[in-house]
Amino acid sequence: MYSEVKRIRSLIKSCYAGPAWHGPAVMEVLYELDPAIVGKRINGSHNIIELVHHMASWKQFIIKKLEGDADFDVVGEINWLPIDEPDIEEWNAALKRLNIIHTELMECLRHKEDSILLEGVPGRSYNYFFLLTGIVNHNLYHLGQIQLLRKQL
Repeated sequence: MYSEVKRIRSLIKSCYAGPAWHGPAVMEVLYELDPAIVGKRINGSHNIIELVHHMASWKQFIIKKLEGDADFDVVGEINWLPIDEPDIEEWNAALKRLNIIHTELMECLRHKEDSILLEGVPGRSYNYFFLLTGIVNHNLYHLGQIQLLRKQL
């Protein structure tokens, strides 16, 4: 029998690695990208590598909150790490960071009970249901940006 946390965990996983109902999953798109474009911008936009770090940072935020850290926040460089003209090593490191943090989040959620969903997120005015379902929307929003950037570059 599936719990609500397991259902949400499944949504986070399919959005990230597939199979996804909406089309290609985050990592399916990122692994297909030409590393030569991940640092390019359009009219001052964030570039793809910055979006990847941003997505990782918000997953890290969730982990810290699930661990009870009321003071951890996603602000400044940890949220929007400015990177211009990254080399292949920086791109691979960004993908590795995202994968590690995603794996940590999935493990952190593995043994959570449904009751956590109604608990307030430390330091925030919303509950874990809002946060955990929101990360799916957040990742898909930025995946759409990445897809548009890829097509324009």
